Amino acid sequence: MSGQFEIATHQDLFRHVTADNAALYRCVLDVCAAAERQLLLYVRPSEILTQAKWPGEPPTASELDAILDKLTEWGNLDCQADNSRVTSLSGFYRRRMLYRLSKGGVSVEMALSAFAKEMQRRGELQTVALEDIGKSLFTLIHLGQGNDPDVAKIYETLNGLMTVFNNMAETARAFMAGVLRGVDLQDGDVDAVLNYKQRLIDYIRQFVGDLVSRSGAISEDINALQLRIDAMLQSVARRQARNAPPGEEQAAYEAELKMWDERWQGLRKWFVGGSNGERSQSEQLRPLSDTSPITA
Repeated sequence: MSGQFEIATHQDLFRHVTADNAALYRCVLDVCAAAERQLLLYVRPSEILTQAKWPGEPPTASELDAILDKLTEWGNLDCQADNSRVTSLSGFYRRRMLYRLSKGGVSVEMALSAFAKEMQRRGELQTVALEDIGKSLFTLIHLGQGNDPDVAKIYETLNGLMTVFNNMAETARAFMAGVLRGVDLQDGDVDAVLNYKQRLIDYIRQFVGDLVSRSGAISEDINALQLRIDAMLQSVARRQARNAPPGEEQAAYEAELKMWDERWQGLRKWFVGGSNGERSQSEQLRPLSDTSPITA
């Protein structure tokens, strides 16, 4: 029984997302979430009424009470009586409540925020990442020139480089995969489809233009590192393998080295191409920068 109750409670926490008047529920929770971030103990209905960004006319006091009751029933909010302003016996019995996000409500807000950020990230092509990749490669070239290279600094730079590269590549792939879905969603409205396609082409042209203009310098830096990168990857793998349990250092070293080598080869294929003459991703995307405007 307790397990069933917990599952039902967890489901209730998300009921406001699809419920009638979902926008009003979100307005209330946005105010409570802001209060949570500001470390406020509670918020009053009057504060919610004035601080919320209502989509239209704000609800009446009784309508707001109904919304707060539902959010409390679903477990998003905790409430307690507000007796701080009571000056008479009649005032004591009048409804005065204080609200704050419940523990479950905080978790739901964090989940919805992470979801919204991920959806936004998937729709963006991070052109600034190309600049960061170039800077990281430049740093690696200088780190590899010394007789006693700083392995910790090499690891930090490599890790940052691969993180930026992975984010850029994943975002680009997700963006391109969502292109057809975006067109399908607007199917039936010719003007909407044309406008969407034109904005998409302009956006791709900007990204690919940056990719093409920067890929030459990036590929040169990657080639400049080719004679040193194996030793650098080995030193990083050896450093990380020191965390392995006794007797497993060699296996950990080999696993680390394989991981770093695969990541480097992925970066190289994006900007330089494969060893068998395969074109780089930047070369394959180059024709997109010359796409003509969409016309009806």
